[in-house]
Amino acid sequence: MLLEPAQFSWPIESVLKVDKDGFVNEERHSINFNTKALFFEETQDSLSYAGKTLHLIRNNEGYYFMTSTDFKNVYVFLLRRMHLVFKIQFW
Repeated sequence: MLLEPAQFSWPIESVLKVDKDGFVNEERHSINFNTKALFFEETQDSLSYAGKTLHLIRNNEGYYFMTSTDFKNVYVFLLRRMHLVFKIQFW
């Protein structure tokens, strides 16, 4: 059976608060994940996630675009087997 067309993108950006353990949770889209590695990649500071927000958009191809205030880059991920897999960063 094929159900088409199907649209999986999010119509607007989600701005998510990073909790004290480095996680974000988006209940509307049922997604949560740890952001520590992302903030460390961008800042080289293991505690840089504290008090921050993450900007997240998902397009129809399944790519997740992530950035945060003061980031110089936008990071692109794909969901694979319960992991967000890094694909590319651009600025």
